[in-house]
Amino acid sequence: MYDIAVIGAGLAGLHCARLLAERGLRVALIDRKRSVADNVQTTGIFVRKTWEDFALPAEQLGAPIRRVTLYSPARRAMALEADRDEFRVGRTAKLR
Repeated sequence: MYDIAVIGAGLAGLHCARLLAERGLRVALIDRKRSVADNVQTTGIFVRKTWEDFALPAEQLGAPIRRVTLYSPARRAMALEADRDEFRVGRTAKLR
């Protein structure tokens, strides 16, 4: 019996499940992968809040940057720019 279910074992789902468990809830973590040790699917670009909330080790992150361009599957571009270093490229192979 569980108190709550978290769908998706990516960075956000794992973090959410951990916080809920730390508060004493019984958490069911549901994902299509067989193991949370499998590769994490991500764009590879992390915003400041991500690396602060998840306390990712520096060796898992590239240098801070201020401007990134993301492309949707339809090849539409979305440019993001910040006044300070708000983005970092994640070395996703090390996030397993």
